[in-house]
Amino acid sequence: MFIQSTGADENASQIIHWLSKFRNQIQHSTLRAIRLPETGEWFLHQALFQSWCHDEKPNNIFWCNGIPGAGKSVITSLVVDYLLSSFTEGSEGVAYIYCDPNDLCQQTPVMMMAELLAQLLDSKKAMPRPVLQLYERYDRGKWSPQIEDLETTLLLVCKKFRKLFFVMDGLDELGDGRYWNRLVALLKSLTTTTVRLFVTSRPHWVGVRNMLDHPQFTITAHEKDVRKYLIHTMQQDNDFAKLIDGSLQSKIIRRIMQSSQRTFLNAAIQIQSLMRHTTLADIELAITRMSLDTSKLLEETLEDIKRQSKDRSNLAMKTLTWLAHAKRPMLVKELCQGLAISPGDCCPKKINLVQLKSILDSCLGLVV
Repeated sequence: MFIQSTGADENASQIIHWLSKFRNQIQHSTLRAIRLPETGEWFLHQALFQSWCHDEKPNNIFWCNGIPGAGKSVITSLVVDYLLSSFTEGSEGVAYIYCDPNDLCQQTPVMMMAELLAQLLDSKKAMPRPVLQLYERYDRGKWSPQIEDLETTLLLVCKKFRKLFFVMDGLDELGDGRYWNRLVALLKSLTTTTVRLFVTSRPHWVGVRNMLDHPQFTITAHEKDVRKYLIHTMQQDNDFAKLIDGSLQSKIIRRIMQSSQRTFLNAAIQIQSLMRHTTLADIELAITRMSLDTSKLLEETLEDIKRQSKDRSNLAMKTLTWLAHAKRPMLVKELCQGLAISPGDCCPKKINLVQLKSILDSCLGLVV
């Protein structure tokens, strides 16, 4: 690593663990696992992206926006892999954060700064002097660092790199304005160093005004990617794959491509709805009735949920009720525990716990 240090430090792993509280590698691995081979590669060839990556004097912020379900997080995972494989010199670095609405208590500006710093460190190499000083200042990790000290340390470490890439997916997911105000100040100060910042968000995010002077790109579900996803999904269901022929498969793909409004979420709901039919006649009828209206599509999915077995229908409706009335985004564990509480009980019972797969299957694509 291209950083002056004080020599090998036996507590390097402890320092990194002290700083890093996120599970970004798990989230990244999950997104990589669901990304089909060769999908999303069109984005890597975009001139704006290549310029941001490789130009000697680029515009240091690249903002990508897209509606929910467009595939922003999957594209982000592809960008992270590309950067990690393309910039491997000791004077280059990559750090990334997947903002999670289910973990807002952890994703504060302090935590995010600490996570970015942790990803720039290497447990097999000596720690940079500013990091060691920070660690000692807080009694060798017994206390959490203050935001001012973290910001100073992060800026000092960043300046020692020739080129740095910070990737932040779903920055709008932080929600509360106070998080954004402090964080945007940090991001702006970082981009005055060697940091190149890649950000994704929804198009009409309140923080958009801070991105308008920088390169922008709108992410939509790419036609070839949606096609591959639909083919893969149909082939995964042996009974459905045997039921349809190539001509009907092509017809299904064309119709979903027309009605999905270039979002993976709509395409996923539509193909899952279609694959619940067990005869060619029902499939053909469902194709002709496939809605172009997202609201109508959701209404039809709710009707399909109600037509399931009583147990599955009740599970789905309880799940949707919990999510709709929650005062904040729920963790998976919290949702499972909530569903395990029976009327009259004050706490969940282990015998009532439901597997996550059963919850997702019962909701027919409305919960992901």
